[in-house]
Amino acid sequence: MTNYLHDVTREYNLQAGDSIVRAFNVHNARYFSIEQEVTITVQRLNSKWVALIWTDAGRDLGSGPEGPWRPDRARTPPRKSPFLPTVHYFPNIAAKNLSEYAIPELYQSRGPFAQSASILAKHYGLTLDPSLLAADSFHALTEIFQSSANSICQLFNLIESIIDQSTGYNLYKSQDYSLANLSYHLDLLNRFENRLRENIFDLEHYQTHKWPTLRNDNNEAAAGSKPKVDVAAALLLTDFQNFLSRVEQLSARCQSGMSTCMNSAAIAESKRAIAQAMSVEQLTRLAFFYIPLSFTTSFFGMNLSYFGSGNIQLWVWFAASVPLVLASYIVLAWLGGKWI
Repeated sequence: MTNYLHDVTREYNLQAGDSIVRAFNVHNARYFSIEQEVTITVQRLNSKWVALIWTDAGRDLGSGPEGPWRPDRARTPPRKSPFLPTVHYFPNIAAKNLSEYAIPELYQSRGPFAQSASILAKHYGLTLDPSLLAADSFHALTEIFQSSANSICQLFNLIESIIDQSTGYNLYKSQDYSLANLSYHLDLLNRFENRLRENIFDLEHYQTHKWPTLRNDNNEAAAGSKPKVDVAAALLLTDFQNFLSRVEQLSARCQSGMSTCMNSAAIAESKRAIAQAMSVEQLTRLAFFYIPLSFTTSFFGMNLSYFGSGNIQLWVWFAASVPLVLASYIVLAWLGGKWI
């Protein structure tokens, strides 16, 4: 990803309309996610207003600089795009004709690395009130905020499933993997939490930001747009507040899982230390048997008449060693509080 960002900064193999990726997140061996941004500016133009929207989702990601989703070794294009579509929710969609929301085949992206975000502009405004689109700039842009909320929701669903696999009973299958995975996703959630707080602040104070409007007494639709816009803003604010609450819950689960991993590692280390201590204890017991024998052997110097090197009889060594070994075991049993 570092090489990709370097190429993007240098505009190497980058053309106007190419997609840009801000971050690449690997969740497990099967799923990854990319982060892209949408930048919006709204300006007044005489008695009207104009909005300029920049999105990182442009042409197929198969063009432009090489990214980690398209490594150099993968010369053969995939049979289908590795990117899952963003599922959009529309009010009362179950009771409506789904063909109204279908993207015409002419505009559907067919590249090997197609993104559903690249066709966001197609059929834009389908769920908005046409009479309010020109009256209130905030209302005209609510579908963009809703699309962002939908993608965030899908990402959090994925992260939650990953956390489920790394906590609970699954944690004991591979503690090292779980700890690294939970720590990685905790960093992601902390970054998302900061952005969500910024979004919530903007939604809470959207009225003070002076979004351009065309409300006047002669335009009944424009005059009645404020309650509808306030309702749309309140719904968006509720969604993002729920996302923030969800991020906090997932972060708490990550921290709890990491604590469990570290506690389990400490318990396992304690068990290994106990096993080593038991081994040392067994060696100590053996030493209490052999050290007295080594002492008596050295003391007598093996000057036994049995070997023709002295006048001491062999039974004298046994007579001295056996009581000494018994005395050592008595001391060991007294120190250990039990008999062997």
